[in-house]
Amino acid sequence: MPFTAFGHSDTGRQRTSNEDHFICLALGEAPEVTHVVAVADGMGGHAGGQVASELAIMALESEVNGTDAQAAKLGAGALLRKAFRSANRDILKTAAADQGLTDMGTTMVAAVVSEAGVTLGNLGDSRAYLVRRGIIGQISVDHSWKEEARRHDLPIDEITMSPFRETITRSLGVDDAVDVDIFDFEPHAGDQILLCSDGLHDLLSDPEILAAMAPDQPLERIGRHLIDLANEAGGHDNSTCVLIRYVGPGPGDSTKAAGA
Repeated sequence: MPFTAFGHSDTGRQRTSNEDHFICLALGEAPEVTHVVAVADGMGGHAGGQVASELAIMALESEVNGTDAQAAKLGAGALLRKAFRSANRDILKTAAADQGLTDMGTTMVAAVVSEAGVTLGNLGDSRAYLVRRGIIGQISVDHSWKEEARRHDLPIDEITMSPFRETITRSLGVDDAVDVDIFDFEPHAGDQILLCSDGLHDLLSDPEILAAMAPDQPLERIGRHLIDLANEAGGHDNSTCVLIRYVGPGPGDSTKAAGA
C-alpha cells in the first residue's frame, strides 16, 4: 500500500487520566486507499476533557463511515468541515445536558490522506507537521493567544509572562459556529506526516522531532519513541501522536494553504 500509519497515546508522568483521543481509519481497498486520521486534546478537567475529545473523534468517525474512499478523497475539505461542525454540536449539546460537563471543549487536528492529495483541518493547538527530504515544517497554525501574540511581534518576555499565554482562541465546544483552518498539499514519496497533541510538541523542539522521525524506522517505533522523549522531558501532559508515511510516488512539489 502507498501509505502506512500508526497512532499512540500516553497519559504522561503527571496526569492520572488521558484527555486525548485519536483515530486511524483506512477506507477502500489497496492500492486505492484513503486514510483518515485525527488527534483531539480535551479541555475542561479530566471528565469534561475526556468526553469532549471522544465526542470529536466519534463525530469524525461517523462522517467517515457514511463516506466511501473516492468521495472522501474528492470531497476531503467538505468532509472535514462537516465533521468539525458535527463535533461542535455534539459537545455543546452534551455539555448543556450535564452541569458536570459545563465548559468542556477540545482541540482537534484531522487529515484525509490519499495519493491525490492531503487535506488537513485544525482547531486549537494540536498540530500537523510535514517531514520532507530531511526538513520539518509545521503545516497547521496554532489557535492560541501566544501564537497570535507572536504573529503580532509582541516581545517574547511579555508573551512568556502573560497569564493568557496558554489560552486557546479557537476550539470545539465553545461557540455555536466553528472556524476551521483547511490546508491542502500533494504528497511526495518519503513524506512523513505527524499529528500530535501539545503534550508532545510543547516538550520537543522541531529538531528533536525531526531527529526521531528517521525514514528507515518503522512508524510504530518512531511514535513510541516520540512519546518516550516527551515523558523523559517531564511528561507534564497527555501526549498523543499519529504518523503517516507515503511510500509511493508523488505528483507535485508545492505546498499551499486553502481558506477555511
